[in-house]
Amino acid sequence: MAGLRERKKRETAERIALAAAELFAEHGFEAVAVVDVARVADVSEQTVYNHFPTKEDLVFDRSAEIEDALADAVADRPPGVAAVDAVGDVARAIIERTSVIGLDRSRGGMPRLSAASPTLGRAALERTRRQAGRLADVLTGQGEGPAEAAVVAWALVGVMALLIEELGQAQQAGEDPALTAQRLRELVDRRVERLRRLSS
Repeated sequence: MAGLRERKKRETAERIALAAAELFAEHGFEAVAVVDVARVADVSEQTVYNHFPTKEDLVFDRSAEIEDALADAVADRPPGVAAVDAVGDVARAIIERTSVIGLDRSRGGMPRLSAASPTLGRAALERTRRQAGRLADVLTGQGEGPAEAAVVAWALVGVMALLIEELGQAQQAGEDPALTAQRLRELVDRRVERLRRLSS
């Protein structure tokens, strides 16, 4: 029974997130109210808040997933693999996932909305802070000093933050997703190599 409840909860959250993405794509983040999302998703306004405590959470619905992926990649990397290489793998996986999303679908996605909205830009920075804190904890647990762990963690999440920003700008400009993916792969590779040299 618990499994069924969890599945229904997840399906409801996905339906709400999809409705929000469609509305934000059509009208922009600021012009859409939570009650509008509830109406399109065919749920109550309170149900939306049960799944997404703030309106910004409707855009950053995969933020926790990215945070977990970064932390797990650094924590579980094999001996001899640099933390920046583990983060680079996560960044490349995101590029691959977004490369198959058409321009119409990308209009309601987090990168493009964040690039267009100062409110979401600030919210993105707060999530970057959380990711950096989480990675710093992982690195500290692996023997890094707290101060060095914090510096390294910010450098690592910077790779991801810049990727999201550039992805959003490309989507805003209407760049072909396949061309964007190729360009961003090369950028990530260069940044990973640069950070690897700085940390060696």
